[in-house]
Amino acid sequence: MATVYIQKEDVDHIRLNNDTGAALEQYEFTVIGGLCLVADEDIADGVVGPFHVEENLVMQIDTLKAAEDTFATVNADVFWDPATGEFSDTSTIGYYKVGIVKEIKNSNGVVRIVKARDAELIA
Repeated sequence: MATVYIQKEDVDHIRLNNDTGAALEQYEFTVIGGLCLVADEDIADGVVGPFHVEENLVMQIDTLKAAEDTFATVNADVFWDPATGEFSDTSTIGYYKVGIVKEIKNSNGVVRIVKARDAELIA
């Protein structure tokens, strides 16, 4: 049996290497190592920086993929296209499932979602 040592029990923010291939702006959403993350500050590509990783974080999104942006059903899955950084309501190969709809899209084009901790790649 292996013994492990817990460094920190409450992990809402973690420091990771931004290996996305692009600089991230503060509050920008991304997926790294299978985790749904929000940059806590501007983080250059290839640099270690702080990310918000908390599960069940309620987020407002308005960067929606054209023709995949109905977001009319509470509890529906929310997907994220890593190639464009846009959110979608359509399961598509290469996208990540990153949460569920909390409040449907309003007249301003804003959707409130509940962020998952772990991203699920759609294969």
